[in-house]
Amino acid sequence: MSPPPLLWRLILCATLVLGVTGCSKKTWRPHETSIYHYNRGVTFLEKEDYRGATFEFKTAIELDPKYAEAHNGLGLVYRYTGHTDLAIAAFRKSVAANPKYAAPYLPLGVPYLDRDEYDKAVTYLEQAIKRDKHYADAYYNLGLAYSAAQDLERSVD
Repeated sequence: MSPPPLLWRLILCATLVLGVTGCSKKTWRPHETSIYHYNRGVTFLEKEDYRGATFEFKTAIELDPKYAEAHNGLGLVYRYTGHTDLAIAAFRKSVAANPKYAAPYLPLGVPYLDRDEYDKAVTYLEQAIKRDKHYADAYYNLGLAYSAAQDLERSVD
């Protein structure tokens, strides 16, 4: 049950926007050089140059390991290239770096939808909504998780 490519593009856009606007009260700010590499990573990711994006996000993380957005970007690269376990690990590092950052919770939930682990998907998607009440993609995917879980429950009965 993998989401269509258009859905992943929407998720990318939403997570990149949230990376800029989702954390208005930061006490920590990444170094300018890390921001530069993160922005280059975003550019490569938008062009589907996953090798370039991986290099830039990893560079940003090396310079600032607490840079949640860079971990999130790396997670998106891994997700798009089919490395789900690496993606989940990167999204978890993003959450650990900044638990208030909403963006990684959505892509953390979606792989569990793919694996038919709806309880885990719901948990992460609800966390995304808790952190950003206007996160439309999280609401959409939460609806998918509820619907799929209900369908599974009906088929078992």
